Amino acid sequence: MPTPYKAPTSAQADASYHPHGFDESASLRRARRPYIIRNVLTGGAIVAFIVGVYAYSISAVKQDDFSDVVDLLPPEAERAAIRSIEDEAREKALASEPAVAVAEIEAAAPTPAPSSVLSYLSPKRLSEVDWLKNRGWVEHGKDNLLVWGAPSVDKIGSMKDTKDASAKRQV
Repeated sequence: MPTPYKAPTSAQADASYHPHGFDESASLRRARRPYIIRNVLTGGAIVAFIVGVYAYSISAVKQDDFSDVVDLLPPEAERAAIRSIEDEAREKALASEPAVAVAEIEAAAPTPAPSSVLSYLSPKRLSEVDWLKNRGWVEHGKDNLLVWGAPSVDKIGSMKDTKDASAKRQV
């Protein structure tokens, strides 16, 4: 009577898969042999494409001759009227110093903008944004967004601090 089949242990399977450490077994080498040339050619084509794109992009932006830059500049009189970054920095430094003229400017109060414009431009909490409310992404009264049962984003702390036993756990 033949002996029943006994499955190999995981150690025996590992030993047959990598018989001498990192070497492949003979059956793996045989199975991969028909694909070696195809894989080398495909890998070489991918590397050649990447090198070609890199070389083209470098050669496309390379500029050794800057003689045409002078032709692109505006005339000297126009360049004198253009403010430079250094001029703007100097003006900003002078503006930050207190002056007598500042008091006169503060005395003239600007006209207030309409309240509708101010309310539109002022930052809003996520629970006040209408399109979030309409989609049901904000739990009413809790100011949380997208995560039901999450604590308010305005009160940062531990999850244990605000855990509500009545909140359902939804995944």
